[in-house]
Amino acid sequence: MANKIASAKVRYKRLAISQSSWQIANMQLRLKKLRKERGWTAEVLAAKAGTSKSYISEIETGKKFPSGRLLKRFAEELGVSVYDLIDNDDLADEIRAHMEIMKDLSVEDRRAVSRHAAGLLEQASEPSE
Repeated sequence: MANKIASAKVRYKRLAISQSSWQIANMQLRLKKLRKERGWTAEVLAAKAGTSKSYISEIETGKKFPSGRLLKRFAEELGVSVYDLIDNDDLADEIRAHMEIMKDLSVEDRRAVSRHAAGLLEQASEPSE
């Protein structure tokens, strides 16, 4: 168990350090493809997810990255998993590996990791100075 926790700490530290790689990958969201498959306009998805059409456009063009909460909301509205929103198999596999590690963490530790990850996602969505 101690090995798994140590491994989890190393992986999450690597995630925090490699934030720029997440920005470069842009997680290549499949948002546009999935909404078009449903016959939805950006305006329809924005209304369902509680955001603006212009923000949807910025996400789809890679100019912005949604928060973890908004990613989850997109997934729920589109009827897919958050992983299915990501069009990068390597990155999706890494996220799945992180989720597997989180299953072995205490509720308190999972909450702390989730807060940290949400903070990183928020930072990634802010324009760099």
